[in-house]
Amino acid sequence: APKSYYYLADSYFVKKQYNESVKVIDEYIFKHSKDELIATMLYKKSQCFIELSLSKQAKEIQDYILKNYSNSKEAQSIRNAQ
Repeated sequence: APKSYYYLADSYFVKKQYNESVKVIDEYIFKHSKDELIATMLYKKSQCFIELSLSKQAKEIQDYILKNYSNSKEAQSIRNAQ
């Protein structure tokens, strides 16, 4: 179930296990690329990259969200933070 990936990724994020969270997100994206949670998972991945001091990769994901999911709450969060 796609939502289980979200909860697993989020649990790793909360425990500051960012690399593990990214692995779960990548598996989710590979298996469920058309799922409704895709923007949420991409946003979580960008947050992981920020925590891992990978700001370039985080920005690339955020730009992708702004371009492809411009009406999502995640895009709104990115715009509000800029």
